[in-house]
Amino acid sequence: MDRNLLYKWIAILTCTFFGFFVIHMFQLWNGLWQADQTKLSFVILLVWFISSISVLYKIFKPYNINEELLWFTSESMITLGLIGTVSGFLLMLYCIWRNWCQWYKFINGIFESNGNRYEYGTYNDLSRIN
Repeated sequence: MDRNLLYKWIAILTCTFFGFFVIHMFQLWNGLWQADQTKLSFVILLVWFISSISVLYKIFKPYNINEELLWFTSESMITLGLIGTVSGFLLMLYCIWRNWCQWYKFINGIFESNGNRYEYGTYNDLSRIN
């Protein structure tokens, strides 16, 4: 067993669980659940937890776990993070597009309710310049 590796693992895990404790104390789990539309954050946390336990197992019994499996879990976490980033960006663009379409309809409604006098008034003002 490599004691230096164990101490590093304990330090990282302690900092992470302290972060979880702070999130719990400020009651941010509910906010995270409501804000994350894809729920990929919780999948990433689950993969992190499972891989963290497998790292502890690897520290105590270094030859029993295939290292390719650990590389696969780290790559899958990166991939899930990228998928979450791209899907969040697409959801943001959809919301902006939907709000822009509603704003466009609102502005057109104002012009139509006023008999398009703003459009004609601008044209008449420009025709007087000549």
